[in-house]
Amino acid sequence: MPPSATRSFAAAALLGAVLVATPAAAAEPAAPDAAPRELSGAERATVPWVLAYLERGPAALIDVLDPLSPLAKLDPADAARELAVRAGPPGGSRWELATVVPSLKDRTVVWRVGFPSGMDETLLFQVVADGGAFRLREVDMLSEPSRLSAAAELPRPGAAGGDGAKETSRPGRIAALTVVLAFLGASFLTGAVLRREPVGRAVLGVSGLALLVTAWIGFKAWERASHPPPRAPRPPAEAWSAGARLGDLLPLREALATGTGSEAEKLLSGLPRSGPVAEVARLWSAQRALSEMDLARAGRLLDGFPPPSRIPLAEVLRARLLALTSRESDAAVAYERAINLGPGQDALWWEAAQAFDLLGFQENATAFLRRLARIGSREAGAWYALAAQAAREKRPEEGERFFRTGWRLAPLSRRALFRSGALWAVASRPAIYPTLLLDQPGEPAYATVAGNPAPLTLPAGAVARLTASELRVSLGRSEMTVPGGAALAPEGILPSDAGAGEREEERRALASLPRLTTAALNAGALTQPLLRREVEAAVSALVKAGRFEEIVALTAGFPPRSESVPLGILFRKAEALRKTQRVEEARAFLAELTDSPAVTRSSTPVVLFSLAELLVSVERYDEAIRLLERVAVRVPNAGVEDRLRQVRMEKRLAGSNEVLPTDHFDVVYPPDRGAAFARRIGELLEAERRRLLALVPLTGPGRRTTVQVLPWDEFAMTWATVPGVVGIYDGKIRLPLGGVRELVPEVVAIVSHELAHAMLAELTEDRAPRWLQEGVAQHAEMVRLRSNPVPGDVSRGRFLSLSSLDAVLEALPDPSISERAYQQAFWWVAFVERTGGRSALQRLLLAHRDGAATSEEAIGRVFGDLGGTFQRRFLDWCSGPAPKVWTMDVLRYDDATAGIRAVGTPKPRKTPEVPDSLRPPPDEW
Repeated sequence: MPPSATRSFAAAALLGAVLVATPAAAAEPAAPDAAPRELSGAERATVPWVLAYLERGPAALIDVLDPLSPLAKLDPADAARELAVRAGPPGGSRWELATVVPSLKDRTVVWRVGFPSGMDETLLFQVVADGGAFRLREVDMLSEPSRLSAAAELPRPGAAGGDGAKETSRPGRIAALTVVLAFLGASFLTGAVLRREPVGRAVLGVSGLALLVTAWIGFKAWERASHPPPRAPRPPAEAWSAGARLGDLLPLREALATGTGSEAEKLLSGLPRSGPVAEVARLWSAQRALSEMDLARAGRLLDGFPPPSRIPLAEVLRARLLALTSRESDAAVAYERAINLGPGQDALWWEAAQAFDLLGFQENATAFLRRLARIGSREAGAWYALAAQAAREKRPEEGERFFRTGWRLAPLSRRALFRSGALWAVASRPAIYPTLLLDQPGEPAYATVAGNPAPLTLPAGAVARLTASELRVSLGRSEMTVPGGAALAPEGILPSDAGAGEREEERRALASLPRLTTAALNAGALTQPLLRREVEAAVSALVKAGRFEEIVALTAGFPPRSESVPLGILFRKAEALRKTQRVEEARAFLAELTDSPAVTRSSTPVVLFSLAELLVSVERYDEAIRLLERVAVRVPNAGVEDRLRQVRMEKRLAGSNEVLPTDHFDVVYPPDRGAAFARRIGELLEAERRRLLALVPLTGPGRRTTVQVLPWDEFAMTWATVPGVVGIYDGKIRLPLGGVRELVPEVVAIVSHELAHAMLAELTEDRAPRWLQEGVAQHAEMVRLRSNPVPGDVSRGRFLSLSSLDAVLEALPDPSISERAYQQAFWWVAFVERTGGRSALQRLLLAHRDGAATSEEAIGRVFGDLGGTFQRRFLDWCSGPAPKVWTMDVLRYDDATAGIRAVGTPKPRKTPEVPDSLRPPPDEW
C-alpha cells in the first residue's frame, strides 16, 4: 500500500474512532449527586411566551423581542413571518421544553415542537437579560446552519490575514524546511566522502541520502502547496448562516405542518432553486419523505447536503435514514456529527441514546445517558433507562436512585411499569415497592409542588395538569409540556395521575370517530398526514376498547396494497377481520398485504414480526416463517428464535398430526397415540364444556375451537417459554398432554382452565380484563382446596388493587408477583359471586362484552354506584366472613369404566400414572 494511502486509511480510522468511541470512553458513572436541574430564569421566562404563542401566534413573540434583535429592525409584518416560519402554526402543535448544558442555561432555551402532520422542529430561543427580565434576541431552528460551527471556523482573534494568511504561509514553511533538509543531506554526503573509517563513512552516507530523499519529497509537497487544485465549492447549504430571511417559506411551513400534502407540492414548485429558502425547503421535504417512509426520495434530497454539514437537521435526518436502511455505523456517526454542531441539549442526546441502543451501540448509548445525567436532564425516560441499566449490571442502590429521580419527574403508568423488564427489578425492591401504591384502586396522583411566588397565568380555555413535577397545559388542540415545571404550576391545580394524558387522547380519538368514518372513505384520503394520524389514533383506541366491528367499518375503503395507508392501520384491519369471524377475508387480505410493495421493501423488524403474527393467526405458515427468518437475521434474539421454532412446529402439526372433530372441537393429536386417545380427550372437552356453561353462559352452537395435544417435550420447547406454564389459550387451546395415560384431576384442571379462557373469549368477544379472565378460569378448575391469601398480603403490603392486578396479569413481570396476582384474582371472583350470586358474575362478564371500558364501569353497571367502596368491601369480606380455605367438589375422569364420578366414591382406584415430565413441583399445581 503506498504511503499516502496508508496515511489516508489511518486518518479515516482515527476519525471513526473519535466519532464513535469517544462517548464510550466518557462513560464514567454519573456523579453521585446528579439530579435534574431546576428551571433557569431564562427557561422560566420562555414558558409564558410559548403559551402566549399558542394563543396569539407570532404577535406574542414580537412583544418580547429585544430592541437589538435583528427581528426588531424588520417591519412587524415581516418579523411575524420570520417567527411563524420558524415556530410553525400554533394550532394542534405540541411543545416540550428541553434541557441545555449548564453553560447555556441563561442564554439559550430549547423547545421541541411536534406538528399535526407528524413533522417536528427544534427551536433555539436566544435570550438576553434586560434589567432583571429576559428578552428574545433570536429564534433559530435546526434546519439553519449552527451558529456554533460557524464560530468555530472563524480565524483566531489577532491572526493576521485569517484563513487566507494561514494558507499562504504554508508553502513558505514547506520551502524553508526543504532547504534545511537539502543542506543537511549535502553536508552528510560531503562528510562521508571525506571520512576515512568505513563504518563512519557508511553511516554518514546513508543518513545523507535519507535527508536528500526527504528534501525531494518536501520539494514535491511545496509544488503541490504552491499550485493547489481548485477547491470544490462548499455545498449551497454551507454558504449561509442562521438568521437568514426565510419568510417566503411560510405557506410551505403551514402546509407541511398541518398535513395538506398536495398543497405543499404546489408551493415547492414556486420557490427559488438556490439560496437559504431553497435549502430549508429541501430539508423539510426530506423530513416529510421520511415521515411517509419514502426513503429513496429522502436520500436523494439529503445528497444535496454532503457530510459533514453545518446544518444539524441535515445530519439528524441522515442519521434517521441510515438507521432505517440498516447502516448502523453510519447512522451513529451522523448522530455524532449532529450533536457536535450543538448546542448541547438533552432532546437530541436522548434521541441519539435510544437510536444507539436500537442500533447495537450500547456503549455509546450509555455514554449519552450518563451525559444526560451530568447536565441535570429533566427527561424522565433517561433516568429510567439508567436505572434499568444499573439493574442489569448488578448495581441496585444506584438503580434505586435513578428510579426515584425518574419517578419524581414523571411516574410511569402501572402497565408501562410492569412491562418495563429490567426496570421492574428496581421498582420491586423493598425500598421502592411501597412508594408505588399498588394497593390504591386507581393510578395514584403525584404532585411535586414548590413554593412559587409567580405562578403561571393561564389564558381562557387552557387546562393545566401536574403529574409529579411535569406540567402540561392544553389549549384547544395544542399542548405545552414543561418537565420539572411544578414551580410554575397555576394556583389551585390538582395533581394528575400517570395515565390521565393517555385516557384523554383516547377519549378525543373516539369522539372523532363519526367524522373520521365520513372523511376517510378511501385510501387516498390518508395522503393528508393530519387525517392519517387521527385515523391511527382512533384505530388504536378502538383496539384497546375491543370494538373490532367499528375498525372494520372505519377501514373498509383501505385496500391491502395501498401505499398511502400506514401498515399499522392495515395490520389492525386484518386483526379486526379475524376477530369478527371473517377469517377467509382476513386470510386473503393478508396474502395481498404480504406481497405489497410496502412490505416487500420494509426491513423494519417490528413490522415484519407483527405481520408474521397475523399470518400465523390465519394459518399462513410459510409466509410467516419467511418473514420471521428475515427478522432473525436482523435481530439475533432468543425471543425471535423461540417464535420461529413455534411457528415451524405449528406448520408441522398442521401437516403431520391427526385431527378428530367433536361437536365443538377439532382435536389435533400425535398419530402414535391413536384415535382412542383423541376420542377420550374430545369426550373430556365436551363434558367440561357442558359443566362450565353454568359459569360461562354461552348460547347457540358456539364456535369451533382447535385443541392441540402435544407431547410435553415439544410443548416445553416451543410454548413453555415462561416457567410454570402448563397450558395456553391464544385462539387455540394448546395442552401438553400427549404423554398422559390417565385423566387425573391435576390434568383435568389444566384442560378446564384453558377451556374456560376459550369460552370467556367467545362470550365477551375477548373484552374481559385479565383479572376477571384468570379468576373465572381458576374457578373452572376442580382444585379441591385453596387458601385465602388476601389478609396476609394486606398485612405485608403486597395487596394489589384491580387495576394493578390487571396490569400484572397482562405483563407477568416476575414469578412472585404474578403468582400473587393469580391467587388474588381467584378471590376477587369469589367475592363477586358470594356478594351478588353467580348471576352477578355473569352480568359482569356481559357488561364488558357490551362495551364497559374499565372494570370500574362494569362493576358500576352490576352493583350500582358504590362511590369507590368496592375494594374496601372486598377487603372487609376477605378478612371477615370469607372462608379461610375455599373447597370445591371434584369430578373424576380417570376411571375409563365408570366415566364421570364424584370424589369420595368408595370404589378403589389405581394410583394415577402421570409422566414425571408433566408433573411440576406440588406448589405449582
